[in-house]
Amino acid sequence: MDMSTSSAGLLQISGGTITVNASGDGLDSNGSIAMTGGTVMVNGPTISNNGALDYDGSFDISGGLIIAVGSSGMVQTSSDQSAQASSLMTYPTTQAAGLMVHLEDHNGKNIISFLPANEYQSVFISSPELKKDSSYTLYSGGSSTGSNEVGLYKNGEYKGGTKIVNLKWLLG
Repeated sequence: MDMSTSSAGLLQISGGTITVNASGDGLDSNGSIAMTGGTVMVNGPTISNNGALDYDGSFDISGGLIIAVGSSGMVQTSSDQSAQASSLMTYPTTQAAGLMVHLEDHNGKNIISFLPANEYQSVFISSPELKKDSSYTLYSGGSSTGSNEVGLYKNGEYKGGTKIVNLKWLLG
């Protein structure tokens, strides 16, 4: 059997809400990915030979919110030339499914509160709310009083988590 792949394809995301719950690669393109809007939540694989994000070309983000959690063995993030800031956190050990990920700015404003459906060892976040040269804090665990929309909590108060790391975004 002749099996070949083409890296000429483009997965474009411009709006809507996409939720992926994957045992293999999560958001997967044999070409490139371009995101200009919408909300994407990837509950990625738990085995290290797959990734929450998998592309062969580039992943350019200029708008929208993406949260991708999964294994850390083949982790990918957005491309360096992306206009929107993003960050990747890898944990030294696997985190339990249902252990909340929370990101807030230096004033305590909620950027995201997300409840992963699968175990994870990496968290990738990109949001238009992330600003150049601003500081953010990533928390693990805790709870939110907001409304849960497929794991993403909106308009609620976050409490009870453990501070993992302070981050400073350097990209615009």
